[in-house]
Amino acid sequence: MTGFHARLLNNPIQVEEGYVHVPTQAGLGVTLNEEVARAHPYKGDKLHLEMEANPYDNAHSGEFAGD
Repeated sequence: MTGFHARLLNNPIQVEEGYVHVPTQAGLGVTLNEEVARAHPYKGDKLHLEMEANPYDNAHSGEFAGD
């Protein structure tokens, strides 16, 4: 991760060769940088993930039908 998304977490998610390293910290293994989050409030009127009429199925389509 780079830019805003890298700053949003105090201990960023580590990805190497397409694999996510499993965090060893408690819970989800990440902590939110609340100062960065407060400085960039979401101002939209929709969730960043919206339900689709037909759920994503990588095994059959390989394509994402969302925006």
